Amino acid sequence: MRILSISAVPPYPPLSGGQVRLYNLLTRLARRHDVWLSSFYRCKDDLQALNQMEKFGIHVVPFPKPRMRRRLLALTGVQDILGGSPFGVLAWASEEAKKTLKRLVRDEGIEIVQAEEMFLANYLVGMPAPVRTAVALDVLSVTRRRRYERLPWGWQKIFHMLEAHRLARYESETLSKVHVIAMSQVDAEALRRLNLQARVSVIPNGVDTNALHPLPWRDGPPRLLFVGGAGHYPNLDAIRFLLGAIWPLVRKSRPDAGLWLVGAGLENVGWLAREAESAPGVRLVGRVDDIVDAYAATDVAVVPLRIGSGTRLKILEAMALGRPVVSTSVGCEGLAVQPGEHLLVADGPGEFAEAATRIIDDENLRRRMVAGARRLVEEKYGWDGIAASVEQLYDTLLSGSKQAPS
Repeated sequence: MRILSISAVPPYPPLSGGQVRLYNLLTRLARRHDVWLSSFYRCKDDLQALNQMEKFGIHVVPFPKPRMRRRLLALTGVQDILGGSPFGVLAWASEEAKKTLKRLVRDEGIEIVQAEEMFLANYLVGMPAPVRTAVALDVLSVTRRRRYERLPWGWQKIFHMLEAHRLARYESETLSKVHVIAMSQVDAEALRRLNLQARVSVIPNGVDTNALHPLPWRDGPPRLLFVGGAGHYPNLDAIRFLLGAIWPLVRKSRPDAGLWLVGAGLENVGWLAREAESAPGVRLVGRVDDIVDAYAATDVAVVPLRIGSGTRLKILEAMALGRPVVSTSVGCEGLAVQPGEHLLVADGPGEFAEAATRIIDDENLRRRMVAGARRLVEEKYGWDGIAASVEQLYDTLLSGSKQAPS
């Protein structure tokens, strides 16, 4: 097969959830198929990182990230906004990139074109390829709705409310045009509610169970670990919840406990730097070269997410590395996990803090959950099996396109 992937960011190095997914799937697909990767880049470092994908036999087609401000100043940008286009979609619109990609698809005989985020799905419209798919890493309108529901009345709440409605309409229209890949049955059902005629397949996120192995237990005072980059708003909301409501309760029960905050860009968030400095036991780590080192230096992964959709690779990662997980319901939504068997689930600050201290203190519970979680990721979430599911879907869609009347 000849496959083109369109991404908002370079998948190398694989730091965020979307990058991890794309890196693992493209490198596996490239072993058996001809693969092109077209990605936007923001700076020279991004471009250099993107070019690293060539060593896996992937053809790289870079584009500079569109400038939203320039587009908004143009008449077409104003018309798009007045016409109800979501800001998150307009931010990635580039007619030059779209024309170039259409020529590439035609000249190279590319059969499958996939947008790696729903907000890139407009690049698929009119693309001369028999199969066009879009990946819904999350359901954009659901994430935005959950965000505005937590805001007090004011201009921010109104803005995000309107954007959620724009995104819902955009997603519904997209579902009429392309085949969508969702991360879970929960997300698939949310998409089908937006469009009853939606063509949706579920191919979950995964983890490299061949490369990641359970880590040995640590000695010393217990440490919790939060993993999540600053570029994803639900992570910042989760940290606010963690530091403001949960962490003081954990420290009250376990004054010796520590907390590491790990993720690209966290060290550059002003309010977070101030709060972390004043919070006892908190270390603001920011970006790390190897996430395994962060798990090795900590004991329990915490996922206090209140906003978002999709599924969390950070949970699968912790499970593969033998670290017990405490999560909110939103945090583990869509994963085939059983509370008490694979992880602990708690939503209120008191319950979450209690679950975190319980898992620190109860060694038998910790060992049992770690073993069950590792079995789960090996059975359901290995990247090799997920890549095979992607190939099977592509084969099915290609066969269907050849049988359809012209």
